[in-house]
Amino acid sequence: MTAKAKDSEGTFPREAFAIGATDETANGVEEQKDVDECLLHAGKLCQQTCSNTWGSFHCGCHQGFILQGDGRLCAPVSPDEENRVKAFRPAAIPTITPATTTVDISTRTTTSRPVRINPCSENGGCSQQCLAVADRALCSCFPGFRLKIAGRKCEGKSCFSLVVNRWLMELV
Repeated sequence: MTAKAKDSEGTFPREAFAIGATDETANGVEEQKDVDECLLHAGKLCQQTCSNTWGSFHCGCHQGFILQGDGRLCAPVSPDEENRVKAFRPAAIPTITPATTTVDISTRTTTSRPVRINPCSENGGCSQQCLAVADRALCSCFPGFRLKIAGRKCEGKSCFSLVVNRWLMELV
């Protein structure tokens, strides 16, 4: 029994178990690679934006749009609706930080190389959904929720009942 590696960009070790196998890969370690579904299915998975994740992908929407319940389609945010999508300014979430520093003793110079930080790491401060666009974290809410004024937390939409001509109407 031979183990095959899967296609992808990242490499991670994974325990491979085989019952009754006699070759060297039994109970060994195989390398498993992740497939970039967004690149593989260019433009066919998500209506607006696609972000690759380990073993899957995540769809997102541009500012002014909200991800629908199917997780793939986007709809415009109605101006009279409080379901806003807000962008955090880079000052709120640092996107570049000095990380590697090289010191050359002969010339007494120090060089720092910036490293990009994903603005949506740890969900970018968003309570539900975060999408990294142009080094900014965009927060949005799942259907049935709306973004609070600060632009980070989501809350359930309020509903109320109205009785008209003996008919109960619930507005959400």
